Amino acid sequence: MSARSGKKRQQSSAERNEERVREETRQEERARAKEEAVEVERSHGRLQHLYEISKLLTRFDSVERTVPKILALLTEAVPLRIAILMLEERGVRAGTRAILWHAEGMSAARLRAAKAHAKMAYGYLVGPAALSRVEEEAGESMLPGASTARPPPEDGRKDGFVLLPLVVDHRRIFGALLVESAIRLDEADLAFVNAVVNQLAIALDRIAVVAARQAEAEAGRAAAERAAIEAQRDEQTQRFLAETSALLFSSLEYGKTHGAVIRAAVPLLADMCYIDEVAEDGQIQRLEVATADPTKQHLADRIRQFPPGPGWQTPPSQVLRSGESVLIAEVSSFEAIAQDQAHAELLKEAGVQSMMSVPLVARGRTLGALTFLAAESGRRYSSDDLDLAEEVGRRAALAIDNARLYEQAQRAIHARQDMLAIVSHDLKNLLGVILMRSALLLKTPAGEELRLGSRRVVEKIRRSAERMKRLIEDLLDLASIEAGRLTVEKKRHPIAPLVQEALELLEPMAVQKNLRLERELPSERLDIDCDRERVLQVFGNLIGNAIKFTPEGGTIKVRAEMRGDETRFSVADTGPGIRPDDLPHVFDRYWQAKKTARLGTGLGLSIAEGLVEAHGGRIWVESTPGRGSTFFFTIPTAPRVEEWRHEPAPHGP
Repeated sequence: MSARSGKKRQQSSAERNEERVREETRQEERARAKEEAVEVERSHGRLQHLYEISKLLTRFDSVERTVPKILALLTEAVPLRIAILMLEERGVRAGTRAILWHAEGMSAARLRAAKAHAKMAYGYLVGPAALSRVEEEAGESMLPGASTARPPPEDGRKDGFVLLPLVVDHRRIFGALLVESAIRLDEADLAFVNAVVNQLAIALDRIAVVAARQAEAEAGRAAAERAAIEAQRDEQTQRFLAETSALLFSSLEYGKTHGAVIRAAVPLLADMCYIDEVAEDGQIQRLEVATADPTKQHLADRIRQFPPGPGWQTPPSQVLRSGESVLIAEVSSFEAIAQDQAHAELLKEAGVQSMMSVPLVARGRTLGALTFLAAESGRRYSSDDLDLAEEVGRRAALAIDNARLYEQAQRAIHARQDMLAIVSHDLKNLLGVILMRSALLLKTPAGEELRLGSRRVVEKIRRSAERMKRLIEDLLDLASIEAGRLTVEKKRHPIAPLVQEALELLEPMAVQKNLRLERELPSERLDIDCDRERVLQVFGNLIGNAIKFTPEGGTIKVRAEMRGDETRFSVADTGPGIRPDDLPHVFDRYWQAKKTARLGTGLGLSIAEGLVEAHGGRIWVESTPGRGSTFFFTIPTAPRVEEWRHEPAPHGP
């Protein structure tokens, strides 16, 4: 009984053990099932978050708006405290960009440390060069009520961080995501974060490719637009230049040409334009001012009263002085472009905002300056505008030079016609005298009185023939000078006899007008190498002119003095003098002042100039109206001849 009871108790104990083992197994299975259920729930949650993130990436708007939302969803599935996205950008914003997300309650010091950690880690990953520029941008904070962490596991794992690179198809790394968690992430967490990073990398890469293609397409469209604008501008420029040329060369009249120059630029190139001309006598004058706004014509008329002057620093003055263009894209100081305060106030009143001035150059000479002003149109001149203005200036200079040459040719033709009329008139009168006196000789009866009367008639015939001969010789000399065939036969001659002979030849003419002929010669002997007859011809022209224009009772003085290696002669008179505007023309062939246009042919001074230059000398005139004129010319002085006493050598010992 007892054995059976003991056996029964053993069996009951074994059953209880088995039951306990089965219970423990059931509990473990229930725990595993619970854990699996929790893991399934977590996996389902991750899949749901990954789906939401995928939708955000599909509708990717911009890094600024989309990435913070993705980071917020990521932290709902994974217990993160800080997430920092490092993203490299190209183009204008080239550099590394940092987008930060953080849970609530993070201190500023903790965030600074996280940023430094992210920058250092990314530098190790891609190299310090990628961190040349880091632009930091705060992301969205975690939404209220969102889970920031889950309870730490019992195994005591600590906080951790993970740095995952943004890379596609083993290409270059273009960013990274650094996350810091409240606990150390398990494999499932890491797999989830890695999946998010991979999708983010693919989305960002796709967006970068699309953006690059869009940028390329936009650049292509912009280049095409620029090319079209440039082609249109070139077409407009060529049309403008063609119209300008047609306008400039439509007339050879000088007055019309310079007016066409400035009207061609208004209003296509300037709101106001004017031209400053350097006249043949060197004086500068502002010819005309054109304006696009008729209400500003009174200002244009006032601006015309401020032509450039010596020493001024206005843009036209600088151009005339240097021959180089001046561009002022933005007028910041009116005093800097004006000659005085009144001029500055006038430019300010005209509303000048930009300015350029270009030279008018033809055949190596600066003829003037062309100035363009921008005012009410608001345009700002650039280097392209300056190139166009310079091209207009070149064409305008050519047109102005052609008009000047045409005007000079017309003056020469008129002068030649006047000269021919004078010569024809004089030759006709002289031939008339010869014919009339010859007829008288034929009609005079024989006898002693005939011989006396005939002698006077023959003398008049001789003088008329000499005047004709002199006139013809002047024409021949001028033709030789113009053709460069004038020759002089130089010999050594003392100057005193030359001056004396010149005065004696013209003394009868001076006596008839009661004029005093004086001379002033150096005390020492001076010789010159010259063609004696040609120098007498120069003296004859100069002294003859002085006699012609000096009133009765006046004085004419001939001087000679040594100046270096040349002798300077002068013929001074006490006549009315020469007007300043006539001085540049006195040596022009066929030219005569209006008051004396019938007193000769206008060849004497031109011939004298040619004869002096043929000797290697110079000729010029100085005159003050009302105080007489002085003509100067130089002839090279002959070397001095030293006299040596010659002692005959002794003969024999």
